[in-house]
Amino acid sequence: MKKLLEFILDDSGKLSMSRALTAIIVLVYLGYAGFVVITTKTVPDIPSGVATLAGALYAANKFSPTLPFSGGDK
Repeated sequence: MKKLLEFILDDSGKLSMSRALTAIIVLVYLGYAGFVVITTKTVPDIPSGVATLAGALYAANKFSPTLPFSGGDK
């Protein structure tokens, strides 16, 4: 549990929303995959949309401070 909390918090100790959402997506998919394996005895593929969403959340969190957004008052 401590490792999961360390994963979800960023370097400053604040909750990282993209990390939390990625963890939720992974845990829900693992639960779904486990259910499918138990009921059908087959291993489901990872949908490309799930992998893309998790990657996009990570990328948005990683690169958003470095992108220069112009707008508003300067």
